[in-house]
Amino acid sequence: GTITNPNSASTSFTMGMGNCTIAAVFTEAANKPVLSFSVDPAAGGTMVVKDAQGDTLHSGDHIGEGSVLTLTATPNTSYKFKAWTVNGDSITNQANITYTMGAVATTLKAVFETVPLHTFTLTPPEHGSVVVKDIHGHTVNSGASIGEGAVLSVTATPDANYALRRWTVSGGSIDNDVATEISF
Repeated sequence: GTITNPNSASTSFTMGMGNCTIAAVFTEAANKPVLSFSVDPAAGGTMVVKDAQGDTLHSGDHIGEGSVLTLTATPNTSYKFKAWTVNGDSITNQANITYTMGAVATTLKAVFETVPLHTFTLTPPEHGSVVVKDIHGHTVNSGASIGEGAVLSVTATPDANYALRRWTVSGGSIDNDVATEISF
C-alpha cells in the first residue's frame, strides 16, 4: 500500500493488491521546536508550509532545527501579499520563499493588505469591438472595479476594411498590437 503523507499525523492510505500492515512510528517531539503560523488578516489569503519532502505542515507541528521549509502565500481577491514575519519581525515581501527552521519555537505569519480598487472604463470603439478578460479568462465590463496591479488581457477585432491603429490608456498611446495586456 501507499501512504500519501508519511510524515503527517493525518494522511490517507491506499490499499495495495495484497495484505498490508501499517504502523504509526512516534519520535520524541520535545527536542524539536514548535512551528506556529497564521494569516493576517484571516480574509487576506492563504498560506501553505511544506517540508523538504513536499509534505504540507500544520501550525503546531514540531520541526527539527535546520529543516528547510517552503512557504507559499496566495492572496484572495482584493488583497495583495505584503510580507512574511518571523516572531513579529518582517523578513521579506516575496510571497514564495524557503525558510530554515531555527532552534527555538517560531511563529510565521503571512501578512496581506487590501488592494486599492480603480474603475475600469472601456470607450466603445467605432468600426470594431474589444473584449477584455481577467487572468482567469472572465470577461471584464466597463465600469468594473479592478484591483491595483491586476493584469487584463484586451483584444481588438476590427470591422472589415479596418485595422487597429493604436491603443490608448488614459490618453497615452501604447502600440498597435491587436491583443495586449494592461496592468493597473
